[in-house]
Parts: sequence; structure tokens; C-alpha cells
Amino acid sequence: MKRIQQYPKEDLGPILGSFILDWTQSWKVATYFANKDRDPDTTGAVFIADATAMGPVLHLDKKVGEILQLFEEAIYNEQAGGCPLIFFPRAQILQQRAQNQDAIYIAQMDLRYDLTELWVKMMESNEEDLLFIKLALPAGTSEECAKWLTSQGMTKQFLFPVD
Repeated sequence: MKRIQQYPKEDLGPILGSFILDWTQSWKVATYFANKDRDPDTTGAVFIADATAMGPVLHLDKKVGEILQLFEEAIYNEQAGGCPLIFFPRAQILQQRAQNQDAIYIAQMDLRYDLTELWVKMMESNEEDLLFIKLALPAGTSEECAKWLTSQGMTKQFLFPVD
């Protein structure tokens, strides 16, 4: 599943992609992806999530097979999959790309809603602390942002090395 997220063109399934979203722990990497291919007249966005405020959704060592089993059980019991699960290997051993992107993964367990809708529901129903914020990259800043990212080493070559 991690490989499909990092190398989507290698997905051989009949429906490309997965229910796993790749995120980053680095604000610079997040800013790169928010600005990548952004039209100069549009606004970009960086989402900052507080996984520690989300309760039992953070799984450092949960295997993808265990997450798939939870998803399968929910489907067979005609239930929503539940809150998104956040997981990541402590050491991104084999993939330089995942290391450079400081990747973490979020299993989107309820596909009826996008991630921010689920987090808003969690905050409303449980009166949780602030789970996420959305920072806007204003329209007209894409070129300036790209130059700054390059000066910080956030380049396509760094984030997408040939493994």
C-alpha cells in the first residue's frame, strides 16, 4: 500500500489508488506539495493536523494488513469504517523517497467523507480540541513560494529521487 502511494503508476489493480493518503511530518514538504503545479491565480493550502489530540487513531507500528482487516470487518458488518487511522513505520528503511518526504500515512476508513469533514465531525461530536488547521497560500504567491522552496532544498529531485 505504501508503494502504491509513493509510485501510483505501478498500481496494477482495476481501480488505481487506495484508501491510504500519504502525508508528511515536514511543513516544508507540505508546502512543496501545496504549491506544486499550482496555478498562479489560485490559492494553495497546507493542512496541519494534531494527531495526539485525535485519540486512538495514531498507530506507530500497526501493519497495513491489520488496517485492511479493520476496514474489511466494517464493510462486512455494514458499518462505517470509523475514524481515519494514522500510521507510519518508525524507520522508512527501503525507500529514499519516503525518507525525504518524511512520510506518514492516513487510512481513510470512511470513504463517504473527505478527511477534513471527518475531523470536523470528530471535533463537533466529541468536543475535541482543535484537530487541524488549514493555512492558505494566497493567490499570486506561487512563483515566490517555488523560489523559497528551492532555496530550502525542497526540489523535485530531492523529493522524488530515483530509488
